[in-house]
Amino acid sequence: MDSIPSWQSSSSTSRRRSPSRPRSPDLKASLQDALAKANRLVPSEAGSVYLFRPRRDELVIAVSFGSSAPSVESKAVPRNKGFAGYSFENGPLLANDVQSDPRFYRRIETEAKFKTRSVLCAPLEIGERRFGVIQLLNRVSEPGGEGAYNERDLELLNVLAQLITQSISHASAAARDPLTGLYNSRSLHERLAKELAASRLTGDEFCVLFIDLDHFKQVNDRYGHLIGSRTLIAVARLLRECTRQHDFIARYGGDEFILVIPSCDLEAGVQVAEKIRRKIESAEFMKDEGLDLAFLTSSIGCASSRDSHHDRDALLRLADTAMYEAKVERNRVVVLGRGGAK
Repeated sequence: MDSIPSWQSSSSTSRRRSPSRPRSPDLKASLQDALAKANRLVPSEAGSVYLFRPRRDELVIAVSFGSSAPSVESKAVPRNKGFAGYSFENGPLLANDVQSDPRFYRRIETEAKFKTRSVLCAPLEIGERRFGVIQLLNRVSEPGGEGAYNERDLELLNVLAQLITQSISHASAAARDPLTGLYNSRSLHERLAKELAASRLTGDEFCVLFIDLDHFKQVNDRYGHLIGSRTLIAVARLLRECTRQHDFIARYGGDEFILVIPSCDLEAGVQVAEKIRRKIESAEFMKDEGLDLAFLTSSIGCASSRDSHHDRDALLRLADTAMYEAKVERNRVVVLGRGGAK
């Protein structure tokens, strides 16, 4: 399994010495999700994400899929070897006759007992700094044929690489709300732009939930702003518990939250919204401290990327308008888009 290469050294590398491995609690889960999505969009027999380890000047396979995955994860390769190394230095790469390609690095293929026919690579970078590569091996085609990657496959992988780096860059404090630890509104707008770009290419639908707490002002009026802040922190914790690791949660401002749910249609989006609404309604915030916050509920608007004409602001307006309709009666979920309000 060639592929799982490393980086080739050059003057461009010394110029943008890659950062240490990005570290965040959900990094591995995010990378695994990205690989799974890559495999759905560009079906392949195997794939890996390499991360650069500067101190040893090597690339390490952080996550992988395929029959040989257990034997290759955590393997390291020199930075100046293989297709991945070439991609790290020079950008996206597509190769369909790898056995005769001089860039082919055979060590890992031999160890994994895997025969590589075709390779697709895209570098992972934040700004000018490259820190890894996502790689797919052996395109799966119609029954009876050996697959070959094409330029559209490479374009799709490039978009996914951008989504991965967006997710990692959001791990920085500048991307987070200092109170709740959720993403902030700037991060939200960046993530929506990336998801919409991916949706335009793939046709993959995603949903946005606009969540507003009902009667939150009463929390501040009755118990003070300190309790109000602690309540927002508790709500943020509840939202994390109700969602998947790769879903995107932002505090939009005040007591408003926005959830971006990748690979999700309207029906599934409403199910998530209802789960959140019920959890907030039944939560006993601060009860162990003798406080009564049973009046706190939520109004949630749900909208789909397919109803936004691939426009970020239109998608947010749709979810926002649905939320305001929900506020009329409070403690409910409203959907705007196909079929009108629900």
